[in-house]
Amino acid sequence: MQNLQHMRWLSAVTTKIFIRSASKSTKYAMAGNSLVHNELQRYVNPRARINVKSDIYLHVEPADVHVYTGGDVFIAQLVGEAVDNCTASMEVDISNEDKLVNVVVKKLAQQSRFKCSLKIPVQAEMHIEAQGNVCVKNIQSEALQVQAAGNIVTKNVRATNINLKSENGNIKCEGTLLGKCTEIETHNGNIYMEKLQGDRLTCSTKAGNINTDCCYVDQSKFETTTGQLELKNVHKHSEVHVHQAADINMTGVHGSLNVNSKGGSIQLQLSELMGKSSINVENLKNEAIINISEAIENSTNIAVKACQVSLASELEHVSHALNADKNAFELNNEHQHHLHVCSTGEHGVRLGKQSWTDIMRETMKIMAEKK
Repeated sequence: MQNLQHMRWLSAVTTKIFIRSASKSTKYAMAGNSLVHNELQRYVNPRARINVKSDIYLHVEPADVHVYTGGDVFIAQLVGEAVDNCTASMEVDISNEDKLVNVVVKKLAQQSRFKCSLKIPVQAEMHIEAQGNVCVKNIQSEALQVQAAGNIVTKNVRATNINLKSENGNIKCEGTLLGKCTEIETHNGNIYMEKLQGDRLTCSTKAGNINTDCCYVDQSKFETTTGQLELKNVHKHSEVHVHQAADINMTGVHGSLNVNSKGGSIQLQLSELMGKSSINVENLKNEAIINISEAIENSTNIAVKACQVSLASELEHVSHALNADKNAFELNNEHQHHLHVCSTGEHGVRLGKQSWTDIMRETMKIMAEKK
């Protein structure tokens, strides 16, 4: 460890040599239930760009600012079991006046239980290519870019540009994910997001499901080919696209909403609509269920067209807006807010009345009955 204290003054080439030699005569140090087989500590630019290519599990989080008060420390560790031979290697190259850090982590055996742990300046940019799983926590930077073959987990991440992509792995965003421009994509994995904030969001899958707890992004777009969409508390302007067939379930919609679906099912609970909203669906496997709040009933022009339009008992008092053939519903409130619904196919649209409070009350009742 005495050598590590002087690493700040070593060149990038010297850094590489130190890491390689250290693996030959490892001095183990405890890190939880595992052992640190290899460690590097350097001081870099607080806003450095860090590029990582890793064959093994990668964990990234800021270095403790209470210990490293300058916010400029970079610590890389290979962590694994208490074995004589380390089954992974790590090379670090630091250049451009400590503004650029390149990290390459490789497996030395087909099966390796080692992981790479990086503690970085909280404002450093992260650009990651990984063959395994990746976890990134608590960074606040200009960019976070992760492309992984495995799963991706983030927790409380803030960055101007966020790009998370996985071919078949799941993507889980715990806590807050705040980005000026955010793109999240996986083909066959699932996407789960707790709290989304920012200017623009694009979230897409092919066969995977998409789940949100709440979304406060100014402009959000969710799309899938055949995955299920469970979107709660979606605010501001939102777009939803289903390219083949998928089940859509949305609750607590506030703002404007555009939905286009080629098939599957749809159930919406709309709390408050602003401006123009449209729902266009085709070839659904059952009737579309759209529940509106009293606020929408009183402040929004509503037009529905389908082979059959039915009203829940809570909306019988506006049955005058339903035509004689019961295939069109038009409620004019002479307001600037508009909702247009069009369903083509053999199944119609059922218009009901339900607020977010009603949903919470029903949920609490169900939970109480299960106890």
